[in-house]
Amino acid sequence: MLMHPVMGLTQAASESPAAEGLQHALCEGMDARIFFPVSRMTEPEEVEDLRRLICGGCVANVVCRQFAAENKVAAGFWATESFYPPNPKRQQRTR
Repeated sequence: MLMHPVMGLTQAASESPAAEGLQHALCEGMDARIFFPVSRMTEPEEVEDLRRLICGGCVANVVCRQFAAENKVAAGFWATESFYPPNPKRQQRTR
């Protein structure tokens, strides 16, 4: 099972060429629920803004995106990109 930098990396994922660059990710050590929400429908809108702020200013942003692509991740937020359906509350607010 592949894991996000905030949760550590499995053995297979840690052997990925991009994994080394993730050790400098700003999300390292943060609460995993920020990047892996239980439900996007119930999370506060500010959490999405926080993710984008953290990932947008991260030196590992490119490496993170590469890591997600190489390992075909199916969940979470990686380098400002969501692997979840859009947050319905957020879409209503921006209309």
